[in-house]
Amino acid sequence: MKRIIATVLISISTYLFSGEVSFPRTPALSPDGERIAFSYEGDIWVVPDSGGRAVRFTSKGYNCRPMWSPDGKYIAFNCDRNKNFDVYAISLDNGFLKQVTYYTGDDMLQGWDPRTGNILFTSKRELSHRGTVPYTIGLTGGNPRPVLEFIVSDISVSKDEMIAFTRGYYSWWRKGYRGSASSDIWISEGDSVYLLFGEHTEHNDGYPMWGDSGILYFLSDRNGTSNIYRYSFATGELQQLTYFEDDGVRYPAIDGRGERIVFERGFGLYMLDTRTLKVRDIEIEVIEEEWKDEWLTECKDISEFATSNGVVAFILRGDVYVGDTSGGKARRITDCSARAMDLEFVEEGEVLYFASDRDGNYDIYRIKSSDKDMKRLDISLSLKEEKIISTFFDEHTPKVSPDGKKIAFIRNRGKLIVYDLKRKKERLLSEEWRVGEYEWSPDSRWIAYRGENYIDDIYVVNVETEEVWNISKHPDPDICPVWSGDGRMLAFSSEREGDEYDIWWVYLRKEDDEKTEEDWKREKLITKKDSIPCVKIDFEDIDKRVRRGTKLPGDAIIFSISPDNERFIFRSNHTGKADLYTIGKKNGDLKPLTTGGVEPEQVVVEDNKVYYLSKGKIRRTDMGGKEGEGIDFDIREKIDIKAEREQMFGEVWRTLRNEFYDEDFHGVDWNSMYDKYREQVLRMKHPYEFRNVTRLMLGELNSSHLSIYKVPELLPISTGMLGVVWDYNYKGGGVKVKRVIKNSPADREESRLYEGDVILSIDDVDIGRDNIYRIMEGKSDELVRLRVLDRKGKKREVRIRPSGIDEIGKCLYEEWVDEQKNMVKEFSSGRLGYIHIPHMGWASVDKFQQEVYRQGLGKDGLVIDVRDNSGGWIADYLLMMLDTRVHSYTVRREDKPGYPISERLPYYVWTKPSIVLINEKTVSNGEIFAHAYKTLGIGKLVGNRTQGGVISTGTKTLKDGTVFTVPGRGWYRINDDVNLEGGGAVPDYCIYNPPYEDTQPADEQLKRAVEILLSSLSSE
Repeated sequence: MKRIIATVLISISTYLFSGEVSFPRTPALSPDGERIAFSYEGDIWVVPDSGGRAVRFTSKGYNCRPMWSPDGKYIAFNCDRNKNFDVYAISLDNGFLKQVTYYTGDDMLQGWDPRTGNILFTSKRELSHRGTVPYTIGLTGGNPRPVLEFIVSDISVSKDEMIAFTRGYYSWWRKGYRGSASSDIWISEGDSVYLLFGEHTEHNDGYPMWGDSGILYFLSDRNGTSNIYRYSFATGELQQLTYFEDDGVRYPAIDGRGERIVFERGFGLYMLDTRTLKVRDIEIEVIEEEWKDEWLTECKDISEFATSNGVVAFILRGDVYVGDTSGGKARRITDCSARAMDLEFVEEGEVLYFASDRDGNYDIYRIKSSDKDMKRLDISLSLKEEKIISTFFDEHTPKVSPDGKKIAFIRNRGKLIVYDLKRKKERLLSEEWRVGEYEWSPDSRWIAYRGENYIDDIYVVNVETEEVWNISKHPDPDICPVWSGDGRMLAFSSEREGDEYDIWWVYLRKEDDEKTEEDWKREKLITKKDSIPCVKIDFEDIDKRVRRGTKLPGDAIIFSISPDNERFIFRSNHTGKADLYTIGKKNGDLKPLTTGGVEPEQVVVEDNKVYYLSKGKIRRTDMGGKEGEGIDFDIREKIDIKAEREQMFGEVWRTLRNEFYDEDFHGVDWNSMYDKYREQVLRMKHPYEFRNVTRLMLGELNSSHLSIYKVPELLPISTGMLGVVWDYNYKGGGVKVKRVIKNSPADREESRLYEGDVILSIDDVDIGRDNIYRIMEGKSDELVRLRVLDRKGKKREVRIRPSGIDEIGKCLYEEWVDEQKNMVKEFSSGRLGYIHIPHMGWASVDKFQQEVYRQGLGKDGLVIDVRDNSGGWIADYLLMMLDTRVHSYTVRREDKPGYPISERLPYYVWTKPSIVLINEKTVSNGEIFAHAYKTLGIGKLVGNRTQGGVISTGTKTLKDGTVFTVPGRGWYRINDDVNLEGGGAVPDYCIYNPPYEDTQPADEQLKRAVEILLSSLSSE
């Protein structure tokens, strides 16, 4: 202990002040109850149980979930220093730190097994593709061994061999969830596995903790708020021990004697005495660092840019920078914690418009030079900034008319406004639910825009008369309108042919549409080019004049039309990678402007130069398609992290205030939530804790589809996976193969492994009793050599290329699907087919159509399984295949009656009986499918009620790259107006699968679905 304290004292000189801890996390009591370990600002600290000055024990990575060993000599904890959560342990005697688990996925610490002194953790490995399984591993190493072979959330082991674990699928920060995914406590005792309270309930019971023999403590929100309860196995008595309201108990932990429980609540730690039932708070102080500002020295995450006359403006970390288009030194011209966006250059790079939220909502600003000698913004010695448009609403996306007299912008989502810069008056041009991309006509008299009113169409509005015309008139999405420089064409991208975007365009004048190539040549010879085109539009039947400009696989998204009005400039992924292309309007000749998959996000064309944003950097090429080059900028600017966090928190809160689907916010006073969490979020220096406090605010809404996260810049070290399930009972040297996973690397002809094989070494490294996952670090997709001992005692070398964990997960999933198919075939004597739908993405449409035909061929019915379906958007496509009514049949000579489905219908259809399986992990669009299947009377639902998480949701990115979700559209059942959010699809036959069904080839839900469907066939 002396060594650790000395180390801490030596480092005190780098800290600046003593502060009271607010929002300490995941506390744990030492076995004797005299010390508390906790996580604070990403490190593990230890403090006396009475509170006071805490000592830090870690420094690198984000460290959390500390848990004491039964003898009190070690603290195990989770850390993400390798970009995923592994388990580590630190000795309290000598400070030695040891990594215990090695795996690409997250290994989440659960505690210690008091029977063996081994560490307990949950992980998603070879035993299940569906969820995390509990494992145990020795502190000194070795391979992890499963404690149970089915899915659990949390687990606690008693000294007398009883195991308590939870099953549930709601987030820790969410308040008040009620539904099928609520958490239950299960008990494993010998060969028996049972629900603690006999049946599944819709409230949440979790975080089991063993006290004295036969006493279990746990959290429950059965009375509305999460509190601590005690249950006696001897008497069956259930007792509530705490009585908090509003903010409940989080992450409780009990000492080794069962006398005290420490827990989180609100932003502090508390202690419960289980004998007196008294609760006290724990005040903690730490020597901590002041806020550290960051220095921004790289231009690698630019979010948007604009160019004009050799000047470039760009947004980096929410601020506006300007520089020369050749690169070099860039200058920050906004310097505040606010976020700027939507850049618009005018007057040859001398004036810049943008939107900023510096006053609490987005307003329109203008920056121009006040240096009489130099007007270019990048080198002007004096700049003037002024607010142009400001209301209580959000104003954004400013675009100045080509004549410079007016500025258009969007107010909130769907009001397209034009503002006269001289008269300082505004007019509403159009109001849609949402206005998307828009663009001024070259003569400043029209604006083309995408209007979203459940269908995206392209509209044109007359700026003076405010008359609006629908140009595209198609039920499929039409997006990204652009004008030609001569004002005679309008082009856009549309999904009207198939499921992919192509470019479509129209001549605005009917006479142009009727011209031949000779007419165009003649006009070019005799017509003098106007300096300012006059746009004339013949609106009658204009939607019928629309022509197709591309016929490429993948999506073609238009950015611009070339200066000569002859070519479309667009992004396409038809090669499998997204690049820039041009295509001729008349001859359709395709030319690449970039290669290699630059993934262009924005394009600006100036004369012959093409500037584009690629993976956070500005690059340029030309219309000839010369090799693109990056534009490098030199910057060195300080970022006020605390002020940035305040802006980000405010943007999350404000966005949900404006866009959350329920204007009543599920009964929550959303305004008060800002005040409740703002002060705390500004105390959080670590980005994880900023997100955690923000999550608590999101959880107040008791809503699905709410999250905040940061996409990691670096991926974790990839564990090489052979594709086998290990024999965990094997006690010899090396590791023994129990089962080979189908279609995995170990199932390939050139690298086949067999049941009973013992792997002795990998690349000449003897395994012995070492952790094979440690040896396989970084070996996915690498050719490795295995020394293998087979069941007959013969040795051989196997050369194998291991997969990553995602690929093995897919193999496990396909194995499981095959098992279900075989069981349905067996149970139904071949009369029924089986289809599982894992998600509701486009790939599932094609797969479902193929499987309906393949599995339904010659069958009398189909079992359709949407259990564990993670959602998406394709429910209506699937329903179309299941709910098409038969109106006739055909007969060919010497053929049986039938129908030419492949000729006459857009999809293969199933008109025979079917049945659908659902469970508590069926969410979002998977639930919509289940509700509709039942509402439309297609068939019966079997299984457990779905989760009740149905809201159409988008995402928004904050200035530092943090992403949060915005649930913006609620779904309601048409026959009774029931909100599907919170109202899961109720099965006609309710069957709840216990945990041990996870390990069975066929579970009770599947068996019953087959029985019910066969019974209905018999009764027809």
